[in-house]
Amino acid sequence: MAQSTTKAEYIAAVVVVNQTLWLRKLLTDLDIKQEVSTQVFEDNQATISIANDPVFHAAKDFCVADFKATQGLAGYQCKVPEEVVVDDLVYSGLNVAGNFSDIPKSAINAVFVDQLPGLNGLGLSMARLDLSLGGVIPMHSHPGGSEVLLVTQGSIIAGFISSNNIAYMKTLKKGDIMVFPKGLLHFQVKSGPVPALLWSSFSSSNPGQQVLSNALFSNNLASELIEKVTFLDELEVEKLKVLFGGSG
Repeated sequence: MAQSTTKAEYIAAVVVVNQTLWLRKLLTDLDIKQEVSTQVFEDNQATISIANDPVFHAAKDFCVADFKATQGLAGYQCKVPEEVVVDDLVYSGLNVAGNFSDIPKSAINAVFVDQLPGLNGLGLSMARLDLSLGGVIPMHSHPGGSEVLLVTQGSIIAGFISSNNIAYMKTLKKGDIMVFPKGLLHFQVKSGPVPALLWSSFSSSNPGQQVLSNALFSNNLASELIEKVTFLDELEVEKLKVLFGGSG
């Protein structure tokens, strides 16, 4: 008895055929001769796997994350539609700031797929950022998505560094928007006498985040190695490791 469904087989077949056509066109563009026709094979388990991939759920209205199922590289599998409830598609809580941190004097209240399962596969998410006087969002990157930032209160200095090490920076005021391309290091620094309220929108339901200072000084790498790769002296490295909780 087949373990896949007609709908799953259709989705899988469309995906495989589209990828095959793209590959053949690429070979043609590279002037590589294709003397043998392309054959496509599928099995039941592969069909189910592809059909459950949220990236390929165009035949569905939505793909609410199933936290009970195994998570794949592309994200969560889809919850059975009959089990979806409206609360899977609604989040309440952005009316308040996140937990403020003493060192950066800022707070982040993020709504990613783990907080709102209805975001799964839709390629979007958002966050609230609050900066008190002297607050910063330290240099960081989002490996999984690009960001659009809107200022609704106060003013900030925001910027990012391109892959060829050019800095793009500007003072943003209420109503201003700035984009931060995927994977590039960027930051926000509070300016002016009023606390700042920012709203970020991302091109992924789980954009991820890596803070540069934490990556360098919260790890367990030997201090000697960090000194060599950062060109900082021993005292500076030790001070930063204590500040960010690193070891080694």
